[in-house]
Amino acid sequence: MPGFADSFWSGDYAGGLGVLFGKLQQGVIENQQVLTIARMRADAEEMYGRKLADIAPTTDKMTGGFARDDGASLRKAYEGVRGEMEEAAKNHKKIASNISELVVVPFSRWCEAHEGRVQNSQDDLQARMKAHDKQAEHVRKLRSAYFNKCRQLEDLEEENKLAFQSPEKDISSPKLAPPTIKLPDPQETEEEEPVEIGDETYDPEQVKKILTHVLNTIKLGEVKVPILGTYQNVSTGSDITDYIQRHMGATSVSYAERVGQDLVAQGFLRLIGNVGSTFANSSKMNYQWRPKVFKITGIPEKKKPLDRVSSISSTTDSTESPTVGSMGKCCQPGTLSTMHIPMRLRQKNYVGSRMRQMNAISPVFADLMIYDVN
Repeated sequence: MPGFADSFWSGDYAGGLGVLFGKLQQGVIENQQVLTIARMRADAEEMYGRKLADIAPTTDKMTGGFARDDGASLRKAYEGVRGEMEEAAKNHKKIASNISELVVVPFSRWCEAHEGRVQNSQDDLQARMKAHDKQAEHVRKLRSAYFNKCRQLEDLEEENKLAFQSPEKDISSPKLAPPTIKLPDPQETEEEEPVEIGDETYDPEQVKKILTHVLNTIKLGEVKVPILGTYQNVSTGSDITDYIQRHMGATSVSYAERVGQDLVAQGFLRLIGNVGSTFANSSKMNYQWRPKVFKITGIPEKKKPLDRVSSISSTTDSTESPTVGSMGKCCQPGTLSTMHIPMRLRQKNYVGSRMRQMNAISPVFADLMIYDVN
């Protein structure tokens, strides 16, 4: 059921202000309609009173009529009708005066002041909205620059980590020993522990059922983040909160947000497009379902082909970021060319020193570089 925030606020401030001041301007027109009715009624009462007052003088100008009557009953009736019309004329003039003094004059002053207040408020808020839009655009530019700097810093740190490692351990041996792959012993694998989400504790089988139902029920889409690229298997914070309230027994939005925060802490979700790991009930906050969820449920994970080759070392979350490339491609013989080397490595007299550093780390990797560059 929609709450107060969904029923009152518009998608942007400008839209909400447009509706608000549209209704206020409608009220100004309605005030003018009421004022017009009062003025026309006062004019009609005044005109009716004048017309009634003109009847007696007009009949008095006629000679030889009731003025010569000795006082018969017919003359008495005529004088009674004439007197009632004169009294009615006075009453209607009094009604017209009361409408003008008690309604038209004070209400017209209030209408003018109210219309001025509405117009001044609208002009002031529109000016503030223009300033807000400029500030929001400036913040978006700063945010884009921030992500770009973070990306450059990560690339630099990873390159320094790979290129400037101490070669003390590798100087004694010309070649590194081949890596050995140790398969895990089924008897040594630890039993999966229960997972605590909200106020409840779920065993692995229950977690699998819940996550399977989530992926089959909730809306999954893709979100494009500036600089970083497009993320797959993404749901909004409001959709996740709505699911928790409907299917996991959350009685309030705050408890549903706590459950969502536990999903983030347990490694099922992660926040994208923003800094931090806070879960919030917002359609502006996007959360990606991690590969761990698809591995537990057995549902195929939707992946997008990677467009960028990076020098970042592979981690557990490397498949989640659309900007992290595959090191496997650049390590195959005959495929490592200068296009895979960062721009800084192409400077004169720098490639040789970089190759010597690589030779200290891995002679095999250096041989591959020499093979392709030559």
